[in-house]
This record gives sequence, structure tokens and C-alpha cells, in this order.
Amino acid sequence: MIHRMMQNRYFFNFRRVPLFFCRLWIYLMLCILVFEADALTAQEIAFPKIAVIVSMNIKPYLEALKGFKDTLFERPETEIQSFFLDEFQHKRQEDLIKNLSQGGFNIFIAIGPEATRLIWTEGSELTGTKLFTMVLNPDAVLPQNKDACGIALNISVEKQVQILAYAIPNIHKMGLLYDPKYNAAFANLAVSSAASYGIRIIPLEISSKKQIPIVLKSHWESIDLLWLIPDRTVISESIVRYIIKEAMSNEVAVIGYNRFFYESGAIIVFVLDYRRIGIKTARLVQGIISGEPCRQADPEFYTWINENVQKKLGMKTLKNKVMGIEIGP
Repeated sequence: MIHRMMQNRYFFNFRRVPLFFCRLWIYLMLCILVFEADALTAQEIAFPKIAVIVSMNIKPYLEALKGFKDTLFERPETEIQSFFLDEFQHKRQEDLIKNLSQGGFNIFIAIGPEATRLIWTEGSELTGTKLFTMVLNPDAVLPQNKDACGIALNISVEKQVQILAYAIPNIHKMGLLYDPKYNAAFANLAVSSAASYGIRIIPLEISSKKQIPIVLKSHWESIDLLWLIPDRTVISESIVRYIIKEAMSNEVAVIGYNRFFYESGAIIVFVLDYRRIGIKTARLVQGIISGEPCRQADPEFYTWINENVQKKLGMKTLKNKVMGIEIGP
């Protein structure tokens, strides 16, 4: 019996030794193939061919494109081709996708939401790295690709609150005008972030433009500042002018988010720098070329203080280069 057990043990090992070496050989071959694939990818990225798809021919996108190209042209081996969706209005977008897929590109840059949506949805056949830039609320544009790499136009709530708390000392009560349908998450985060600086955010909820005068009239005496954010219900030049005029007459300062607000009388505005956003996008691409993982980044912006409004309202503000704060033009 012992002899039979030893015999079975002998045949057991004998039959499995070749199988072990077979598996080892397959494993080594797979490692070689993976190594060669990595080498090929590195070779392709070493000579990147980049397609830039621009949503439309407007100044902000052109400024971002210029900053992007000026930065990447520092690498003479980089080839960049630009495509404007405006030029494909009377053509099938499938033609553009076909041109992109057959163009030998290994990096695709989408400037603006329309280009981003096209590249990620219609351009599923495009092989290569995809990156978006100049997109407000990218999660709404790419709900199934929340981890997509790129630069949104959203300045983080925490960063805005931090700057406001520093720029305007002794803030106590700040009204936030918004439609909960679009910015409930922003408002909740603003309330919690401001509390850490001793600032109370008073939510001013509206669901239509008609409610704006009523809601504001009932809160003018209870707020020191009025914070206006990008909101589909509020966004309108005529409405912004009306709100700022009413705020000034009630000695309430307004916070805005672009040059128009500044010129209309807001005391502080967050102004996006589109050229610097293009430069930052190029830096992300350079990182990708060097083998770094792709990630999302915050936009580049300035914080302008309107000195005339500050003096008119008699408010104290801090004007220096800390956190990008400066007197506006």
C-alpha cells in the first residue's frame, strides 16, 4: 500500500511538472507582450499628435486655444491640429469623427461643452487620451464620466469662501441668490464652508425670475453682502443690472463672477483667465506625455476688487496679491 501511495505521488508530480513550465512560459510571453505594448505607447507619446476640437469660434475659447498652443509649441516634436465645430454645422458630425479617428491622433482636447460632449459620446471609437477644458459643470455634460480628466470653469466653493472671508473682513451675513433646481449642492457647501469663518450664509431660494424682486425686498435689511453665482434662473444681463442697482440703493455690496459684474457695480468678482486656463491645459497634456496620470484641475482666475464701489459703500477691503486679490482695472 505504501508502495502504491508513493507511486501515485510520483505520477502526480511527474504529470504536473510540464504543466508548471507551460504556465511559466505563457506568463513570460505575456510579460514580453505587455512590455512591448508599453514601449510602443511610450514611443507614440514621445511624438504626440494632438487634435483640438473647439465648440465655437468665440473669444474665450480662442484665448484658451492660444495659451494651449503657445505652451505646447515649446515642444517642436508636438503636432497640433484644430477643428471648429462651427465649420461642421452643414456637414455630418460623423465626418469629423471619421477624420479624427483616421488622423493618427493619440491625444484629443475638447474646448467647451459641445466639443466635450461630442468627443465622449459620439467619439467613443476614438482611441487615445481624452481631455476637456473650459466646461462649466462637467458632471452635467458627462454624467457617466465623472472621473474624466480636464479643467472645469467651476471655482471651488471652499476657495471662493476663503477669498471672500479674507478680502472683506467682518462679514457676518451674506445672502446667496440661487435656484435649488440647479445649485442646491453649491448652496449647502457654501453654508458649511462659510460657517468655519464665522460667516452666516442666508439662502435666498427662487424658482423663477419673477420671484427675484420679492425675495430680495424681504431680505435687504438682513444681509451685508449679496452673492450671485452662475445660475440658469438668475443669469441675465438685465436682471444682473437690476439686482446690483437695487443692492446699491440698499447699501448692500454684490459679489459676482465675471467682468460684466465688475463693470455693472459689483464690489468683488471672480474673473476667469482663459489664456492661463489654456496654458494649464497644456501643462496637463505635458504631464500625460511624460507618463503622469490624468487628473482634473481647478481653473485659473483673478479676484478683482472694485475700489469705486468700495469707497461709495464705505466698506473695508484688503487689496493685495494674496490669493490673487487685486484692484480691478
